[in-house]
Amino acid sequence: MDKGESMNEIYQEYARPVYLYLQSLCHDEKLAEDLTQETFYRATRSIHRFRGDCRLITWLCQIGKHIWYQELEKRKKRGAWQPLDENIASEGDDASVNMESDEGRISLFRAMQGLDATAREIVYLRVMGDLSFQQIGEILGRTENWARVTFYRAKEKLRKGWNQDE
Repeated sequence: MDKGESMNEIYQEYARPVYLYLQSLCHDEKLAEDLTQETFYRATRSIHRFRGDCRLITWLCQIGKHIWYQELEKRKKRGAWQPLDENIASEGDDASVNMESDEGRISLFRAMQGLDATAREIVYLRVMGDLSFQQIGEILGRTENWARVTFYRAKEKLRKGWNQDE
């Protein structure tokens, strides 16, 4: 981070990628907005601890991912966790209604549930978060090549699953 770069400038540059990343994790636009705000709030409070060992977007996404995991723990304790399919089809959420009308996307999300958690996260980050393989590797603490290969294998598994359904 440049010394002259203010948190407002950082927010302007990175809010959308962080939001897309969090949305790829939680599949809920409103919750992703809340998580994004909390991410930048915490980043503001701890910017003095940013050492520059990684890119700023990577650091912000790690904060967001940590907040998302905290949210999952809270929901589990309250018994409020629902599987992905129920979240997609919940009533009253415009995004859910749009998703429901798009059977292909719902079918894709259901098929993705058959992937292991790491592969599923990489597919979400690539497809929904529109992140590069380099960014995905940085976020997950791995290499760009690892992210690329894992995405390819997941894509092939999804393709084979769809061909069997037809």
